[in-house]
This record gives sequence, C-alpha cells and structure tokens, in this order.
Amino acid sequence: MKLALGTAQFGLDYGVTNSRGKILEIEAKAILANAQSRGIDLLDTAALYGESEMVLGKILPANHKFKIVTKTGGDLRYSFLTSLERLKQKKLYGLLFHRPQDLLSGSGPKLYADASLLKKEGFVKKIGVSVYDPEETRKILNKYDLDIIQLPINVFDQRFIQDGTLKELLSRKIEIHMRSIFLQGLLLQDSLPDYFEPLRPTAARYHKTLKAKGLTPLQGALSFASGLGVDYGIVGVSSLPEWEEINRAFSLIARPMEVIGFRDFACQDEKMVNPTFWPALKVAGGRK
Repeated sequence: MKLALGTAQFGLDYGVTNSRGKILEIEAKAILANAQSRGIDLLDTAALYGESEMVLGKILPANHKFKIVTKTGGDLRYSFLTSLERLKQKKLYGLLFHRPQDLLSGSGPKLYADASLLKKEGFVKKIGVSVYDPEETRKILNKYDLDIIQLPINVFDQRFIQDGTLKELLSRKIEIHMRSIFLQGLLLQDSLPDYFEPLRPTAARYHKTLKAKGLTPLQGALSFASGLGVDYGIVGVSSLPEWEEINRAFSLIARPMEVIGFRDFACQDEKMVNPTFWPALKVAGGRK
C-alpha cells in the first residue's frame, strides 16, 4: 500500500475529529510540498469538497508529478470539465462517481457512457466509483467495468473484508483506494463521544492490545491498512505536523495485521462505523 493525500480539509471543515476547521492555504501548500518531497504520487479531491479543487489549482506546482483523482456527479461532463478548470489541469488520473446510487439509477448507463467517453478522449486515465457498503459495490460491479473502487475500511469497519468483496476486487485487479483508515480520527482517540457508547468496550480492548504490543494507535491503524493488499491508503489531515506524524508512523510499519489479531475488533453495527449515520459531532483531533 502507498499513502495518498486526501484534500477534503483543503476546502471545507471536514471530519468528526477536526476541531481546527479548514486548512489555511499557506499550510495546505506546505503539506503538498512535503508530500511531493516524500514521493507521494496520488491526491484525492472532489467537486463537493468545498474549495478543495480551487485551492489545489492555486498551489499545485506547474511541473508536479501528482496523479489527481476527483469525484463528480449530476451533469457528469460539465461537472468534470469544471473540475479540470478549477484544478487548472488538462487531464486527470481518475474520475470517480461520488454517489454510487447515480450508477444504480435509471440514468446510470448514460452517466457511465459519458465517463467512458471522457476516458476515450484522453481527459482522464481511469474511471471508478466511491462506495459505502459491499452490497451496492457488488451491484455496480455486476453492471459496469470500472478501473478504480474507493471504499472505507479500518480496524472497526471490516465489512468489505468479512463478506469477501475486497478479495473479489483484488482478484479482478481493480485499483483499490482505501479511505477512512482512522475512522475520521476515532481510532486514535482515548475516549469516544457518547454516541459511540456501544463501541467503547471494543475500543478499550483494541487500545489495550496495541499498548501490549508496543504500537501507538496511529501505528496500529496504519499496520492494519498496510496488510490488506490495496493500492492506496488515503489519509486526510488538518495540519502539517499531523501529516508528518503519519508518514513517520507509516515508515515504521513492519508487522502484518494478523500479528495482533485486528479481525477481533470488527464492529457489526453499521451505525457505529458508517459516518453517514452519525449525528453532528466534534472531538479533538483531525485525521480521517
């Protein structure tokens, strides 16, 4: 797995643990420069991430080597070309459907055809979809050939592992971009908000196990992610120090996930692990 930089916080106040709000442009530029110096080659953004695309368009070096992936929906061609204009790019690496239901609706075939045409015309190299649960993923894969799937997996949310969807995606050699590695920072917290009361016993066992194995919560989350065989792990941050801390922790990862039994910490309650169910919450931190 390679790390990729998620840029939602470049454009909006994103994440249940983001207490700092949107990143200032000067710090976003510093994070981007740091990422480039570390050989990070993938940036993840979206038309719905506030000003993220516009900020990237302002701070991306003219000779950058980043592969940029954006997400769009609605009037796909117009939205994508608008994203290109905001990003000040002639072409992008990836275009993802931000809403899986768009592909599963009656207009899905036309939207897929529009995306395929953009690919044929050379505006984008790969097309795909950002998904939220295994069932919708299987339905989409039964209808369309896609190059990229972006999905949520972390220590507490192992739905895509448990039902075999991840294994199938790997067997098909579909490029996998994994998000929510830190579950919007909750995996890194010593205590959880009241909403997550059902998750607290599991979280306590998890942190106790990490401590016994000499791993920090950050190292634990990254160790789990790095053992899954995916192409990219997308991490979002709210500051340059957070970004540097993640990279330092990632460079120290050497243990496969089985060593500390990560599978024992899977939560079966989707309301705990799927942010679309969460109420408006804010706790300390910022990584996702």
